[in-house]
Amino acid sequence: MKCWRILYVLLAFLVVGCGGSGRLNIYYTEEDRAVLDLIAQVKKEPNDKAGIRLLSDAYEAAFQKRARMAQPYGGSQAGDQYMQQVKEWQVIGQMFEQIQAIPQVVKEFPRLPDPRPQEQLARQQAAEQY
Repeated sequence: MKCWRILYVLLAFLVVGCGGSGRLNIYYTEEDRAVLDLIAQVKKEPNDKAGIRLLSDAYEAAFQKRARMAQPYGGSQAGDQYMQQVKEWQVIGQMFEQIQAIPQVVKEFPRLPDPRPQEQLARQQAAEQY
């Protein structure tokens, strides 16, 4: 009986521990999925210049879409809107970090836009609203 309790506790830890990794995937757009697919492709073939170029262009498009989405809108609390923006920028931040881990992309395109300042600004604005 004690063995079953230990097993249940371990299973609970596994479920809780694994559940948090995909929380941002509900915010993915089609552009984001394209970027993630290209990241996987470039990781497999890091010397593919065309793939690197496509990745850069797709990331720029996803970044610009997030920048347009960051405009204020009516209907909810300002703090809630800013927290939504934080989540959106975190999605781009995950992609940015994955791209920065590929040396060939960083070498070809060293000035890809970094979403961390926008995320911090949205977080600060949310704190001011609450």
